[in-house]
Amino acid sequence: MKSIIMFVLIGGFLFSCKPKETSTTTTLKGTSFDIPDVDLSALETRLYQYFHAAPKNRQELEENMIIDYCIENKLDVKRDSTGLYYWILEQGAGGIMGENHSGSCFYRGYTLEGREFDGNMGSDKPLNFRQGQLIYGWNIGMTKLRYGGKAIFVIPSSMAYWERGIPGKVGKYEILVFDVQLLL
Repeated sequence: MKSIIMFVLIGGFLFSCKPKETSTTTTLKGTSFDIPDVDLSALETRLYQYFHAAPKNRQELEENMIIDYCIENKLDVKRDSTGLYYWILEQGAGGIMGENHSGSCFYRGYTLEGREFDGNMGSDKPLNFRQGQLIYGWNIGMTKLRYGGKAIFVIPSSMAYWERGIPGKVGKYEILVFDVQLLL
């Protein structure tokens, strides 16, 4: 009888164990890029230092939403002093984009829910722009990227369209995510 119970317990334990996943990429809701796997524990530790246990205003609430989104989607983002969350997926071989520099890029803009509202990924017509002409979050993010690089920016509404939104495209106080490929 003891051997039967032991067999059932050991068998149950072995069947309940899941093998470790060996995938090297994650598919993010909405993204155009393959996302390398990240150490979720380290990501949580790094991001939760910015989490607000009792948010007092919209910006603190949005920051919590961004942190939850990045952890849920395993985005190995960094946060800069302005509140922009960004992940440089490929640094690029060119120089760093500075203030008043011009550039061309392919990009895709979407909401935290994955709804695309703008972009040119997959087209043959890049966006040509001058640094400083774009929303504040993009202007900051682009200065962290080298020509030829790829990045994901997670931009709080205060660094995007804030209470204005874009009628029919971006709601008021909408947090935005951008996949960006800055061309050489």
